[in-house]
Amino acid sequence: MNRTRLFLAVQSILYILAAAALIAAVLTVYVSGAAAQAEYPLSPVFTRETAAERLAAVAPLILASLATAAAGLILGLRDDNGL
Repeated sequence: MNRTRLFLAVQSILYILAAAALIAAVLTVYVSGAAAQAEYPLSPVFTRETAAERLAAVAPLILASLATAAAGLILGLRDDNGL
């Protein structure tokens, strides 16, 4: 496996992990908000504080994904298949 294919494989794995982490974060915010709304019907499901708390945990993974994308652009690494 050459350097470009390895880099693209790592980048793809980071994107998949970032997407899964974002989905998990949104689901945990929704579940906790729905539980709070069941207890107090006027409380919102999504609050700024819980969303910021969950996104802070996912932020390093998203930043790593963006850093690999920037590194790929700077180094000129592209897929040979043109996909």
